Formats: sequence, structure tokens, C-alpha cells
Amino acid sequence: MSFWTASTNRMVIDSDGSVSIGPQASGTSADMLQVSSSTSGDGIMLTGDGTASGMSSGNYRRIGFRYDDTDTSYSSEIRFVIPVSGTHGGAIDFLTHQSATTALNSRLYIDQYGNIKTVDGANFYNKSDGWYGTITYNGSLRGYIGSDRQIFAGGSEANMGYMATGDSVFGAGSTEKLRIQNSAQSLRIKGGSVTGSNYMQFVNSAGTSQGYFGYGGGSDTLYITQQVAGDIAFYTNSAVRGSISQSGTLTMGGDVVAYGSPSDKRLKENIKPIESALDKVCKLQGVTFDWKKSDSILEIKEDIGFIAQDVQKVIPPKTPELLFCP
Repeated sequence: MSFWTASTNRMVIDSDGSVSIGPQASGTSADMLQVSSSTSGDGIMLTGDGTASGMSSGNYRRIGFRYDDTDTSYSSEIRFVIPVSGTHGGAIDFLTHQSATTALNSRLYIDQYGNIKTVDGANFYNKSDGWYGTITYNGSLRGYIGSDRQIFAGGSEANMGYMATGDSVFGAGSTEKLRIQNSAQSLRIKGGSVTGSNYMQFVNSAGTSQGYFGYGGGSDTLYITQQVAGDIAFYTNSAVRGSISQSGTLTMGGDVVAYGSPSDKRLKENIKPIESALDKVCKLQGVTFDWKKSDSILEIKEDIGFIAQDVQKVIPPKTPELLFCP
């Protein structure tokens, strides 16, 4: 059966019930409904009349598919939903039929603001496992969306999540490794159960370790480790205040205040008095001097003190290297 207007075939109903609508309507058995047009914006529009206050919340119009067999039926559909009565904006709900014993279930919901939500349903919300969604690529499982808004990657790959507390969490496998805390505004590194395995490592672009800070070496000792040639510098107020050289020399730009009892007799043995101690002290020559320009962090020009070579002549030390620069 054909329907014509202005000498043009507008709609055809084939003998198998297929319907074709359009200027060149020619329904085929493969198309139950075919809409043809060369004009942009043409298509199928589902409309509904409402009152002055609009359609009721939850009302919808739908496009669907249904297959009826002798003992069961299957269907899926797209619903165009009114989220809130009396307001502008529409939502789109995608529903599928899982099996003969279940009704249509919402699987994906796009609200009037463009937010995409997965809804309680197969493969999206598995209550027994605690997963609220799945992430797949090319048909293969790649990760999960957790009940507390975490994102878990498949296998032992890195995981991340934004918790209900406002914390951001990063991990490996199913174990938390790094947490940025919202309330405390702090960064927390969480290592394994092995003592001394909690540290932050720094690597270059080639992946080579340059140093680390934390608890390493299988102990509860805090390490600041430089693994390449170079000094360790200490800064305050954007200026270097101290450094440790590669050979272990500690240089500080200000006073060094130390507390303890290094003169305690209990720490020493083989104690002997210095013969003619007063005479030796009197032979020490105090001097004033100017420091030569160097790469040292010390910002000192004029100074007073002793010359190491002069002290060595009066009181030869047991370890002469302690008196001189390395």
C-alpha cells in the first residue's frame, strides 16, 4: 500500500508490514520503519501534551525493540524522561532486558545536565563484590568503579580514587600507596608490611634512581639518600643555609647549636693529662684574617681564630686530617 501527495510517494506499507516514510519511500523487509530525508534535522519526534505545570516527574516517551518467542520475550528501549515536573530539561534512559525472568532495567542514564550515571543492573553494580561499575576496552575488562568512587584498574596496575571524605587515593593492585588527605591537608605515603620499605624515590627521565627520602634498607631508620654525584643542600627562605658534601663534610651558614654530653667521662677511656697544658695554650697564636673566595656557602669575609698548621706544631693531634680541608 502506497500513500502519495503532490504526485510523490510519501509512505509505503509492504506486504510483510514494513513501513517506509520519505520522499523516496520504498520499504524493504529488512526495515520495519525507514525514515528518509535529505533535509538536516528531519527525523522522528515523540511529543506529548502537558498542563501548564508541565508533564509529571518520571513521565517518558520511548523507542524500543521487543522480540517475542514461544516461551519468552526480550526487549530493550531508550526512554526520553521528564526528570522534574514543571522544569525545563529532559533526560535519556537506556534499558535492557537481561533474561526471561527479569523486567527491563535501567543501565545508563544521562540527566538534563549531561551527567552520565550507571544504574543498578548487571555488570554495573555487583553488590556482592562491592563494585558499582565496570570499565571495558574492546570487550575486555579493564577496571572497576568502587562503592566509594574509587577507580580500580585490572590486574596489578595502578588504582586511584576520590573518597567520600574528600581524600584522593592512589594505589597498586588493591593496596593503598599514596593518600592526599583533605582534612589534614597532608600527603601520606603508605608502604608494605616489610620494615624499611616506605620511601619516596626520585628518578631521572631514563628511570635511573637519583635518590630517595624515607625508610629504606630494611630498618626503621629515616634516610635522606643521594645516589648520584652531588651535594645535599638545605634551604630556608629561598637561600642555601647548609650542605653535606659528597665526602661527608657538613657546612652550615649559621651557628650550630648542639646538646649532649660529649665530655662525659663515661664515654671515654685511656684518659691521660696533657703535659704542660698551660704552656702549650700560651704558645697558640690567635689571628685575624679574611676568607678567600670559594664555592662555600659561608658568607664570611673577616674572621678570627687559629691557623690549623700552627696548632699542629704545638699540639700534634692523633688524627691530623681533622685539622685540614679534605
